[in-house]
Amino acid sequence: MKKIMFVMSAVLWLTACGQKVEETNASNNDSSASQSTVVQESDSSSSSTVQSTSKTSSTEQEVSVSTSDSVDIEKREQEQKLEAYNNLDTPLKVLLATTLVDERAETPGLQGYGLVYNFSGPFLFVNINSGAGTGHPIIKLSFDDAFIYPVEGIVRNGPSQIDPYPVPTDPVSKVTLYEKYLNEKEKYDSSIPNVRISENLTETYFDKLKGIIGQ
Repeated sequence: MKKIMFVMSAVLWLTACGQKVEETNASNNDSSASQSTVVQESDSSSSSTVQSTSKTSSTEQEVSVSTSDSVDIEKREQEQKLEAYNNLDTPLKVLLATTLVDERAETPGLQGYGLVYNFSGPFLFVNINSGAGTGHPIIKLSFDDAFIYPVEGIVRNGPSQIDPYPVPTDPVSKVTLYEKYLNEKEKYDSSIPNVRISENLTETYFDKLKGIIGQ
């Protein structure tokens, strides 16, 4: 009887140990599965972040390239317009420059007026007149490769009265003048027959008249 009870106790003990081992293995399996899921989620999140960063970087590069291309195109257009202005006939360039300082230069065909000009020293001198009377300013301008700079003006208001003639002195780009010409090409072209050079319009002559101011 004692032997039978001993054998039954041993069987029950072995069964309990087997259940514990199975529970331990199941717990370990659950833990491994959980860890695997966490790792997969982390890898997925990291991959998503990398892809998002890559897309953002790619978009920024595309915007940068597009902006650079636009700047290059605009620069080329400006250079072409500047070259086109410089290739215009001298009387036409003089007329366009004169529009900056004397509104009468905008008269279609310069009807009723004549524009005389001369290059003396580093300056351009212009004068619009009707061929009679006084009050017709002589204006001094300078220029470089890209801009026109009005400098100063004088005007005869009587036989011996010379007064300063105010002019805007802000520089104006030749590109701006060329665009202006394109907008009203027919008007400016029609004025050219009334534009001519005058060798008497020199820097010395201008300074001589300027010296009479206030006398």
